[in-house]
Amino acid sequence: DTNNEVWFSHVDHKRAVDLTKDFIRGRKLIALAIGGNEAGKRYPPELFVQALKLIATKGDFGFIYLGGKADVEASEYLRRELGDELLLNFAGQTALRETCAVMDLTSMFIGTDTGPMHIASALRKPVITINREARDISMGAMSCAMRFSPWQTKSIMLRPEHALEPCKSHPSAAGCIITNQPHCIAQIKPDEIVAAFDQILSL
Repeated sequence: DTNNEVWFSHVDHKRAVDLTKDFIRGRKLIALAIGGNEAGKRYPPELFVQALKLIATKGDFGFIYLGGKADVEASEYLRRELGDELLLNFAGQTALRETCAVMDLTSMFIGTDTGPMHIASALRKPVITINREARDISMGAMSCAMRFSPWQTKSIMLRPEHALEPCKSHPSAAGCIITNQPHCIAQIKPDEIVAAFDQILSL
């Protein structure tokens, strides 16, 4: 058996329902997380919010941000821009199993290569991943984009077409050697995320 699995209890499920019941109101929920263990993996929130505003016009959706304490600044920016009617922010507020239980209530995940992305994958949620590794960097079996891609679920991975310098001249398995700020990943346009959203709905 090569499947990933996520385990949580009925208590965790009840907690997730209680946390979200006033927000759901019959809407489809989309889980979000654009963090990462270093800044170079994170997608700029000012770009992400442009995509979310367009996605919100396509149906009756609500966004739920899931992540750790390091995600609070970006998730609060998104909440302020989208409003409490559109985004429920759980960054830094849920334990691991509660995060899994909340993710189970969603219909899709959009974000970067994070723990919540892999939780969504294990729960067989459709996943749109925004990855910093450019397509013109060939790392073969060492590629982080390939090794840590969504596993056994419907998914679309967005990657920059070309690496920026100095990443192009110094290829790395991480895909981008700038770690203190979004760099290569920032080339991905909000319109690409919206197009991936439209595409994954048809898969």
